[in-house]
Amino acid sequence: MNVRISHGVKLDDVPSTVAEFVDSAIPILNESLELCNLVSKMLLIAPDKSETIASLLENIRINLSSIDGKLSDSQNIFEGYTRAKNQPEEPSVVTPTTVPPPETPDVD
Repeated sequence: MNVRISHGVKLDDVPSTVAEFVDSAIPILNESLELCNLVSKMLLIAPDKSETIASLLENIRINLSSIDGKLSDSQNIFEGYTRAKNQPEEPSVVTPTTVPPPETPDVD
């Protein structure tokens, strides 16, 4: 089960944080590639090992789903970063002070 967590990072640290997410997908992608090569060879050499082949294919699909989740999160975070960087900075809000009108002498 996956859960969503959030934590704050400095805006300028977002690209390196996203790079870490993307990097974390690489070993899973490499494993999936190796499994694909294995399945391809097994289909040619031992197609009768259908349960094993089906299991390996399921593992590949689970891995690819995990990679997709990591890349989707990375994309969403980076798109938010891009929006934040392109948003014009708002000027500081200055609260106007009201000056009371000068007192006028009572004329009777």
